[in-house]
Formats: sequence, structure tokens, C-alpha cells
Amino acid sequence: MCKKKYYFLVTALIGSTLMVAGCSNKRKVDNSPLNPMATYKFSDGMEWLRTTSTSEFSDGMEWLRTTSTSCLKDSYICVDQEGNALFFMDDISSVSPFSGGYSFIEKDKTVYQIDSSGNIINSYTNSDDVKVKTYADGQIWIEEYKSDFDSAGYTYTLYDENGKEVTGFSIEGTDPIGEIGYCGKGVWRYRDLDSDGDWITMYYCTQSDKWIERNTSENSDVYFYEDMAVLGFDYENPNETGYRAKMILMDTTGNLSEVSLTGDLGWDWDSDTYVNEGYCILEEYDNYLVSYNISSGEFKVMDNEYTEKVRMAALPDKLIFTDGCVALPLRGNDEKDYVGLFDTSWNMIGEPIQGTRFDFSEGKLMVERNASSENEEGNHIEVVVYDTKGTQIFNTYEKGYETITPYEDGVAYVLDEDTKGKTSVNTGLLKDDDILGALPYEWKCIDEKGEYLFDTVNLDGVKTVELK
Repeated sequence: MCKKKYYFLVTALIGSTLMVAGCSNKRKVDNSPLNPMATYKFSDGMEWLRTTSTSEFSDGMEWLRTTSTSCLKDSYICVDQEGNALFFMDDISSVSPFSGGYSFIEKDKTVYQIDSSGNIINSYTNSDDVKVKTYADGQIWIEEYKSDFDSAGYTYTLYDENGKEVTGFSIEGTDPIGEIGYCGKGVWRYRDLDSDGDWITMYYCTQSDKWIERNTSENSDVYFYEDMAVLGFDYENPNETGYRAKMILMDTTGNLSEVSLTGDLGWDWDSDTYVNEGYCILEEYDNYLVSYNISSGEFKVMDNEYTEKVRMAALPDKLIFTDGCVALPLRGNDEKDYVGLFDTSWNMIGEPIQGTRFDFSEGKLMVERNASSENEEGNHIEVVVYDTKGTQIFNTYEKGYETITPYEDGVAYVLDEDTKGKTSVNTGLLKDDDILGALPYEWKCIDEKGEYLFDTVNLDGVKTVELK
């Protein structure tokens, strides 16, 4: 049975359709940005809106972009979670969300690195032969191409938060490498072919200035939520070794370790496995789940009344323990869909919650369900938000919210009931690369209790950042 990747669509009051993207044996972590968000009108006649590329709070800050027709290029303002404008920049091509205390700003052919106070830390200029490859957490990779009659090749250099050269590597030929990916916690990776034509993945750990080479046939997602990550699985002949597979772990300094898996634990494991809170969840394809305690080395197989009720094809892309629990999709004996919260030993927390779709992040379980309308004929769709104990925090329908996003950095975004009848199915679709451009709806920020953070932006004390 193939696995399907489900996008979480949370809408209230409007009908929706299930979005399925592809069919494969690997689910991928979706790091795409949020949908376009709210507009705010200022006294000077300019309008600001949340954009497809920057609409998320990170490091407690968010970027808003101008929609003023008088501007030839975009202007951006950075605001905090109280709605205070921190600093402003004009004539900008693009901005990145803050990460590790830094954001990268593109203007003309130059990429600027700024800190959380709007100070310019470094700048990097693109040319025909020198280009900014990627950046994250204040670190940036530069790609440089050199060639003559006798040679051609690329040099890649990593610079740290202070603009100091950290490491680099070179390749020969006229074709650059593909993506340089960021794994979190100062760990980078790229893929290349070795001398035998086999794919390898190279990991660089900035904490230890160490390179790790890993033979791999696929580009599995590796991300450090904390100081340990799963690189993948090496399969073996149990008749020779006594083990079916070995799970390969790496810490942020590049130290590798192996965890042997016997055949009684399973035979076919999902390589997109993530470590969080000292645990990882192993998925035996289409069969069952196993929790692994990194510190104790203990495996806990999910073997209870809920095992056969887990909808394996609908498992979340990011299957991790958060606040000591994980949310799993279930199918009840009534053939209806439910969501259950489970602890690290696979004990159910509370009772299964009936709902069609769900998201679980930052300790917030958001469940979409059909409900009977008291003051209207028929039913309506609502999203109920629960804590990690299964206790309801708020209901979007009761709050008057049309649509809600998952929480990021303690903030979610909503459309209120004024948009009823004006939105389309795609309006509530989150983290979808196919949704482009700005939507003419006013998205607002809410806190963890479902209350508005701010609906106007305070411009008192805002400073202008000059990029030259």
C-alpha cells in the first residue's frame, strides 16, 4: 500500500475537499511558507500584507509587505507579536523569516544579513560567477565558478554569523551541485556522486568543524530538532548478523552511533524518522509503530486495542513526540475518522476525538469536524483546538473564525466570519506551493487561547534601515 501526503486544510463554515499530493513510500516534511495573510492600512495611505514567503512568526517577529501602487518595488516592515513595528526597509526584492536571530534581505544583486534590531551585519553581492547559494540561522553559502581552457569547477564556501569563513569544498566540471540543505543546529548537507557513480550525502557539523560522508540511495529528510538525528537505516542479512537493520544516529558534532533492530521489531522501516524530546518513532510500513528511547535504548511496540485502528496511510508527515505525546489518525468501529493522543509508551491520553482532519504542533491539537448548527439549517465545519491532555481550549465556530492555520512560534492566523461566503476551497489550504499571489482577505493573529494579538500596527518608534 502506498502512502499519501495529506495537507491540513482547516476551514469553518465552508466546504472543503481533501488535498492529496502524490503517492509514494516516503512522506516529506513540508517546510513551505504559509498562505498570503492579512492587510493593514496605515495613516499614510500605504497598505501592508502578509506574503507567501514571509508569513510566519519566528524568533517572535514577522515581516509585512506593502501593497502600495506608488512603490515600484516592495517595502517591508518587521513587527513583533504585540503589533509594534520595529524597523522598515524600502525597495526590497525579498526577505527571509528570522532564524537564529538573523534575517537575509535581497535587494538588487546584493543579499544583506540583518539582526533582530535591524542592524546590517554583512552583505554579499551576486555576479555572473559568484552567487549566494543558500542561508539559514545567520550562516550563508557562497558559490563561485572559475574556468579556463584547462579547467572548470565550483567552489562552495560557508560563512558564519560574523562573516567569517568556516569551511568549504570544491567540485570539478561545469555543472553545479544541487541543493545545499540545512538540517538545523548548525548541520548542513549536500548530495553528490562518488568516483564509482554512487550517490553520497556529505554532512558538515559547524560545532565540531567536521565532515561526515554517508552512502545513500535516496535523499531522506534529516532534521535536528535537538542534538540527535536519524540519518537512515542500513539493512542486513539477519542470518549473518542476527539483525535485520541498523538505525544510524548522528549528533550535532558528527558522532555516529548504531542501533540494531532485530527481525521481531520489523522488516521495512521509514527512513524519514525524527528525534525529539529524546525519543523517535519508527514506522514499520503499513503495520505498526515503535517508540525508541535514545537514553535508555528501550523499544516500545504499539501493541494494544488501537494498533489496528491507526490509519497508517494518513500518518502526519512529521511524526514526533511533542510535550510527551503524539497525535495519530484512527478509524473507529463506526467507520468514522478519529484522532488520538498517545504518550511515549502508546497509552491513550483522554479519549479518541472524532474529526476528519487534524494538525498537531507546538502542543496544540487542531481537529476539523462536522457539527450541527444551532441557529442555521444543516451542518457546519468547525475546528476545535485541544491541549496535550485532550482538554478543549477553544472552538473556531464559537469564536467566529472562518479559517485557522496551525500554530508557529506561539501564533496562529485566522479569517473571521466577515469572509463567510467570500472564500474558496483553497483559502484555508496551508503550506502549499501551488497557491501563489496575494488574497484579498484580512488574516489576523491569535494567541494560544484563541484571542486576537493585534489588528493594527503601532508605528511609534519604527526605524528605517538603509540598504546600500
